Amino acid sequence: MHRFGIVTLAALLTITIARLGLAQALPPQPNAATKPVDPPGAPAVRSAVREFVATLDATDLTAARGLFAGTEDGFKLIEGFHHAIKAAQRAKDAMTRRFPEEVTKRPAAGEMSVASMLQRLESEPVTIDADTANVGRPVGGLTLKQTGGKWRVTSLINDPQGQQRMNQLMPIIAQVSDEVAAEVDAGKYKTMIDAEKGFALKMRIGASAILKSVTSQPATSPPASTPPAR
Repeated sequence: MHRFGIVTLAALLTITIARLGLAQALPPQPNAATKPVDPPGAPAVRSAVREFVATLDATDLTAARGLFAGTEDGFKLIEGFHHAIKAAQRAKDAMTRRFPEEVTKRPAAGEMSVASMLQRLESEPVTIDADTANVGRPVGGLTLKQTGGKWRVTSLINDPQGQQRMNQLMPIIAQVSDEVAAEVDAGKYKTMIDAEKGFALKMRIGASAILKSVTSQPATSPPASTPPAR
């Protein structure tokens, strides 16, 4: 008998990001056996990352704004991520109210939350180049810069194209999470598995427009050659 399994927000997000060509945007699950060796200065970088990410658990982003040193476009992604996290928590709360026994049997690892993000980032390598730092992969990692002797986050994803697509995806995640939360509270689903199936379907439909826009983008043409002088 086929079992649908646990379809968490993080799992669906990972699948969607992979299809968007943004697999580097989500760090891998922590692995103590492959914990990176930090370079000198990394403890201060990691401390700044923890301080910043912890602010995403707040009701608003006032504290996060004070610790951010990137562009306004970069902060838009942080706002979208914040909304998605809060919506995911509302969906989880609805599941807990409706299916308490099923929820207690599910592992918390892999969920979309600030705690999960902090845990993942702890497993990522830190690279430092003068007054700039990167946590994660060279392309797609979280970046920081040192200003006034303090490290501040400058982007969640150091990839402009990836940032643009994630900005499109985050509102979809938030909307789908809130829709499913309302449906769970209304008694639409008999089991948690049914609710997860509903979430998966809505997420795929919602992300389809982004996927189509990615796959329909024309290939970049090489610049035209300059004709030889006569």
